[in-house]
Amino acid sequence: MDWIPLGQEEYNSICQKVNYLEIKNRPGRLYQEVSKLPCTLESKVKFILQHWGWDGLPRDEGKLVISQINNFRSTFTLEAKEFLHQIYGLSLPMKKTRSLGTVEDIYGGVLRFKYPESGWKDLFITSKCLGLKFHDDVTPIGYMLNYNGFSLSGQQIDGWENPNYKPVGAWTYELYLGNNEKIYFWDSENSDGIGIEADSLISFFACAFGLIVDTEKVYGYATEEDFELMDEIERSWNQG
Repeated sequence: MDWIPLGQEEYNSICQKVNYLEIKNRPGRLYQEVSKLPCTLESKVKFILQHWGWDGLPRDEGKLVISQINNFRSTFTLEAKEFLHQIYGLSLPMKKTRSLGTVEDIYGGVLRFKYPESGWKDLFITSKCLGLKFHDDVTPIGYMLNYNGFSLSGQQIDGWENPNYKPVGAWTYELYLGNNEKIYFWDSENSDGIGIEADSLISFFACAFGLIVDTEKVYGYATEEDFELMDEIERSWNQG
């Protein structure tokens, strides 16, 4: 992905074709209409990213987190640095159909490209473990919630309309970026599922936005050897 936004002419053309002014506040409908367009998949992905505030310029949140990582005894690839510059801090509603009738289908999920306030140590230890396991240079980039909506006391909260809503009961899948735009995940909160989420950023975002069929490649679950490796990495980390 080249991180160059759509030109004004192409952007305006897509806006006109999807009736953007009418549906811009209804992300689920917007994604659906964009998916029908005859333009390239990359153009569709970029249009949706631009809808959520991406403009091709380094974001203040991205510049800040990169400076903090530099002080956190960790390194990252040029790809990861550019990704964090461009995307860090954004929350993007997503739609990934897993099984019919689930809360994921009703409300969709959300991608949150930010680190938890509670601390980064575990994220970077996990990234080291993933890097050794998959022979890659891996950097944490955020997480995705399995669903982002709820009905409470008759009030329905729809994550499609409010990507910053924090639902009760949802769990997170941590996301990591490797070389050649590979996206890894680790479900440390629920099942310890581990694997490759997508082979490229375009396919990752396209799947998340419901533009193409989900291409998730699951490699199974974290093993005893993986946890032993993480313990070893943590001991080394603590020793400086």
